[in-house]
Amino acid sequence: MRKDLRIEKLVYRGDGLGYYDGKAVFVPLTVPGDVVSWEPLQEKKRYIRGRLVGVMTPSPDRVDPPCPAFGRCGGCQWQHVTYEGQLWWKRKIVGEILTSKVGIPNERIHNILPSPNSYHYRSRARLTWGVEGLGFRWAGSHRIVPVSRCPLLIPRLNELLEVIQSEMAATYMTEGKGELLLETGDVGAARAIFRLRSASRRMVEKIEKTLREAGPLAERQGFSLWLETPESPKPEPIAGDGAVSILPEEETSLRLTVPPGGFFQANLAQNRSLTALVLDTVEEVATERPLRILDLYCGMGNFSLPMAARGWQVTGVDDSFDSIETARRNAVANGIDPAEFICADAADYLAGHLKSGGTSFDVLVLDPPRIGARTAAEILAKLNESPEIIVYVSCDPMTLARDLKILTTAGYNVTSVTPVDMFPQTFHIETVTVLKMR
Repeated sequence: MRKDLRIEKLVYRGDGLGYYDGKAVFVPLTVPGDVVSWEPLQEKKRYIRGRLVGVMTPSPDRVDPPCPAFGRCGGCQWQHVTYEGQLWWKRKIVGEILTSKVGIPNERIHNILPSPNSYHYRSRARLTWGVEGLGFRWAGSHRIVPVSRCPLLIPRLNELLEVIQSEMAATYMTEGKGELLLETGDVGAARAIFRLRSASRRMVEKIEKTLREAGPLAERQGFSLWLETPESPKPEPIAGDGAVSILPEEETSLRLTVPPGGFFQANLAQNRSLTALVLDTVEEVATERPLRILDLYCGMGNFSLPMAARGWQVTGVDDSFDSIETARRNAVANGIDPAEFICADAADYLAGHLKSGGTSFDVLVLDPPRIGARTAAEILAKLNESPEIIVYVSCDPMTLARDLKILTTAGYNVTSVTPVDMFPQTFHIETVTVLKMR
């Protein structure tokens, strides 16, 4: 049965929230201020999940999404919301989560750092192919939404996607399933990496033949082709020059080379803003003596190497061997000495450090994946010589709240939280939290 509802707010993960008969109602694709027609899909004791039927009275913050796949594609949730509205609600959501779960005063939640570009900012994307075509996943499904362009991709990657769709797609999509990773950096050509998770030898040979035949086209268009198969889990070059580097800071000679398929932030311009925010935070506690910094979940050195370039003594730890090897190579290539990179699980490294009574650190930088750093936080709470400052870079405010609760109970005080909009048009929120030992 269809009902009317006024949307009051946006919540983490993107839905609009209203109230009906005393219950919270979550409806995707709505905007605070909308009056909508909806119907229930799932009803629980305290809330209802609904489906949008129509917008009766649109909110002033509602706009027409530019992408024809919006609403089906799972990549974006908020293209129908003005960018100013997105920023306001992201800051609001962070504040509500951290205030309710950790008790952080709202005045310590700073204004959000906007992205330099709200569209055409992604320098990497992962698409899927199958019988439906080449595109992105439906929201909450394994089905594919075919796309020929994406308004979030930088123009160079959209050009590459169009070439692949028009010149190559018919051959490799005739059978099987796989992934296509598109990526480029600040320096170097664009790359197309074809990933086969499971495939017959005949299919692998067929796709490899197609890619080799497309080699001259790739070189003319200025991109490289790579193939990753179950027998060869690292991308192998097929055609073109695959060198790609990113610039983690403005006006710097520091370049970080990224191997094919290696992780780097998709929003390169905003990554420079994020790095500057972390460096400025550390700079505030810098003294005349060299700072000793531990960078957990350091990846390929996105924060470690800019910090080491300032003369600080940096130890980077990550459980990815490939990332650590990349960080070491980048340190050598940039002539950076005061940096040590260790391949280890973050929690295991801290536990070993606790047992051995190793060198204490002045500053700890944490940049964990979406699952957070719960075990590492619990070990930190037991250290006799805790770092004076923790800079926690998070991509999930829920796991951040859980970890901050552990650290504040152990004696740390949250002095500031700065939301960073790394992914406009989505509900995702990056934050930089500063904690100081009381």
